[in-house]
Amino acid sequence: MRFGTLALFGLTAFTSAASIIKRDAATIIADLGTIDKNIDTCNTKIAAFNGGVLEALAVAQAADTIIASTNKATDDTNASAALNDNDSVSVVFTLSALNPKIKSNLDATVAKKTQFKNGGFGSLVLQQLNSLKTASGNLATALGNKVTAGNKQTVANLAAETAANFDKAIAEFS
Repeated sequence: MRFGTLALFGLTAFTSAASIIKRDAATIIADLGTIDKNIDTCNTKIAAFNGGVLEALAVAQAADTIIASTNKATDDTNASAALNDNDSVSVVFTLSALNPKIKSNLDATVAKKTQFKNGGFGSLVLQQLNSLKTASGNLATALGNKVTAGNKQTVANLAAETAANFDKAIAEFS
């Protein structure tokens, strides 16, 4: 019994400490880098998709990984203190590099629309596009709340561009 109490105490202390770890611009930038790599992986999976079930599963898993990494970036951003000018610029610069990759990913998905729909995966793609759009919007909101006033509009503009690209892809699968 004593070991169980001690183990529970240790686990509680570890969990509490993990939740108060300081997040900062370096963490946010690293998270954006992870999203970047996950988008690249998803693009590779989409390019390889020719209508097969295993290929569709690989694309779905890659999209789920993007969603998870985006949600982690949102959580880390929300846990971060407000960013100073230099950190805001660095985060916005890193974020801006994602937009062309997101558009490329969405364009590649739309280009394979016929294969996705003919394989019976159209509704799955639509669901994931909506989830990706939501996760992306949540991250943009979190970032907008942390960057300096001079960078808020840039984040908003990037978010609007990304949302518009998602809307186009979602319309193709609706």
